Amino acid sequence: MVSNLGNLGFGRSQNDKGKNDDCFTPPEVFDKLAIRFDLDVAAPIGGVSWVPADRYYTADDDALTQEWNGRVWMNPPFSLVRKFAPKFQAHRNGIALVATSTGRWMHELWNDPLAAWARLDKPRFIRPDGSQWATYLPTVIWLVAYGDECQAALERIGTVKR
Repeated sequence: MVSNLGNLGFGRSQNDKGKNDDCFTPPEVFDKLAIRFDLDVAAPIGGVSWVPADRYYTADDDALTQEWNGRVWMNPPFSLVRKFAPKFQAHRNGIALVATSTGRWMHELWNDPLAAWARLDKPRFIRPDGSQWATYLPTVIWLVAYGDECQAALERIGTVKR
């Protein structure tokens, strides 16, 4: 029996299941958002070339122990989103990509009156080797935003829930 969504392997390719959960946001998402970030808080080592961020933290930097400044982009490892989400919510300036969850962190974000949400229509994530997934994740993917500029960027994606 599956006890939580993390056990389903979301964010992992079938060949790498259990090894990592790196899945990179496709470039077209950033094209639609048309916004620049000061900091990517969950980047792979070396960053991702198409993420429009001036700086980034990798796992080696441990973003959860670092200070976050300015407008942040957050696509955390799905296995760690419950740890990243509260820090993102407290920071209140940025956009996060999250998968639907029954976790407490999702409930708290969803019910935060200062958060705006937009459904991301079936993104095909990018693997660490640069190839794009052939299929979509079997769950709804959301962009969550705090701050006026970030919430305005969500409106370029689609309908926004406030």
